[in-house]
Amino acid sequence: MESSEQRKVSEQWATRVISIRRGADRTKAKREGRQLAGQAGLDADRSAALDIVIHELATNLITHAQRGEIWLRTIAGKSVEVAAIDAGPGIQGLGRILRRTSVTGLTNVRRLSQDFDVNSEPTGTRVRAVIGPRSPKPS
Repeated sequence: MESSEQRKVSEQWATRVISIRRGADRTKAKREGRQLAGQAGLDADRSAALDIVIHELATNLITHAQRGEIWLRTIAGKSVEVAAIDAGPGIQGLGRILRRTSVTGLTNVRRLSQDFDVNSEPTGTRVRAVIGPRSPKPS
């Protein structure tokens, strides 16, 4: 099996970095996420949530930025952090998008995550989501 690039971004954790340009890259990122979900001991529901988060973020990279990276790592051996990073045009109307009640895209990523943040500028977007052992509280 082909492995992802490993980058040591701190003394504590190595981060798996997957370049996303097409659907096959999204599949690879989801496979890497499933491995980390197992390492973190996430149950089936939280593993499925992680899979959806990775799918949504990778799809956004392919559709809106044409390419980017998904960064994955475990946090304290109990949660998985996902970051989507691109140098695309930024997200127009981010506040409006996050107020939607949609079951797809960034709204879905936020709903499934214990911790979520997004920073979007004309030079690129960074989205961070943490999937842990328990479902987030309803918002």
